[in-house]
Amino acid sequence: MPKRLLNKNLPRHEKDWFKVLFRVQGSVIPAVLPRTLLCALFALLVYGLHLRGWPVSSPILGSLVPSLVLGLLLVFRTNTSYERFWEGRKLWGNVVNLTRNLARNMWVTIQETQPADRQAKEAHVRLLPAFAVAMKLHLRHQPPDEELASLMTPEQFAKLQIMHNPPLEIAFWLADYLQTQQFQGKLSTYQ
Repeated sequence: MPKRLLNKNLPRHEKDWFKVLFRVQGSVIPAVLPRTLLCALFALLVYGLHLRGWPVSSPILGSLVPSLVLGLLLVFRTNTSYERFWEGRKLWGNVVNLTRNLARNMWVTIQETQPADRQAKEAHVRLLPAFAVAMKLHLRHQPPDEELASLMTPEQFAKLQIMHNPPLEIAFWLADYLQTQQFQGKLSTYQ
C-alpha cells in the first residue's frame, strides 16, 4: 500500500471522500434526477405493456440506430466534460501561480520602516491564500468556514460572512493595501 493511504494524519477532506461522493449539494444529482426518473417511469410503462402482451418490441435495426446515437452522445459528453475539467484545472493552477508570485513580490518589494509595517504586510500576505480559499468556497456555494477564519482577523471574517462575493471583497482589501503602499512611496508604479 502507498504510504499516503497508511497515513492517519490525512486532511479531513481526504478521509471523507465517500461522503463527498454521495453529497447532493454542489453535485449534478438535482439536475439529472428528474430526467432519470422520467426515463425510469417510461421504461416501467413499456415493461408493463410488454407483460400485458402489447407489441412494444422494435426490429433489430430499430435498436442499432439509437445505440449508435447514444454511443456518439456519450463520447461527445465525455470529451466535453474532460475539457471543462481541464479548463478549470488550468485556471486554478493560474490562480495558485499568480497568488504565489504576488506573495513573493509583496514580501520582497514592500519596504518596512516600522514594526507595524511588517505586521500589516504579513496580514495582507495571509490574505492571498484566503482569496483562493474564499474563491473555492464561493464556487461551491458554501459560506465562509474555519479554514478561511484562520487566515484573517475576526473583524474581516465577520465582514466576509455577510458579503455576497467574499473573494471579491478580499481582492478589494489587497488592492487597497497595495495602493496605500504606492501612495506612501514604498512601491513604485512598475512594482
